[in-house]
Amino acid sequence: MAAPAARADDGVPAQARQQTFVVQVAFDEEHGAIGAGVLVARDGDVLTLATAEHVVSEKGTLQILDVTRRNYYRVIDIQTLPDYDLALIRVYAQPDFTAEPVQIGDAAAGEPVTVLGNTGDGFWEPASGTVLQTSAQIPGVFGSPRITIACDACSFGDSGSGVFDSQGRLLGILTRAWRKKNGPVLFIEVEPAALIRQELLARR
Repeated sequence: MAAPAARADDGVPAQARQQTFVVQVAFDEEHGAIGAGVLVARDGDVLTLATAEHVVSEKGTLQILDVTRRNYYRVIDIQTLPDYDLALIRVYAQPDFTAEPVQIGDAAAGEPVTVLGNTGDGFWEPASGTVLQTSAQIPGVFGSPRITIACDACSFGDSGSGVFDSQGRLLGILTRAWRKKNGPVLFIEVEPAALIRQELLARR
């Protein structure tokens, strides 16, 4: 199963590209599920990526690739965060991987955001959006408050994509789109990055 190619002319800063990973589960050589992950912590040669929990819950072989689409990263372990569709994946860094983790920020209603991951036609293509709510109550298996955004260019398969503010800080991890039956998307659900920050601090 091959990862999609990244465009070279999409205007995404090199650092942001390096902080975004392909997260895919291979069912066989031709079929699988695919999403994105964001580098949120680094301890020497151990990287921690944040993604949507439902991406890594699929049965199959978990594969992590960087922006070069040639390097695979060996998975150490996966931790899920209760009450949220969030997972933290620890992997070993490649010897030549030099990127630092993202900075984490807090969302504000009405602010513009950029979604970076498996959006639109391929990986690492930015999609623009706007924060709608920062503490939305959404029904479902995960009952805790979420961020919601409007994002016309976001599409199916972009789970795990990072949602960033104008300063490049990670506000959350995109998990799913909500729409009326056979109708337009109402909003995009985003797991708050503040939860990731809390979990990383608790590990110290």
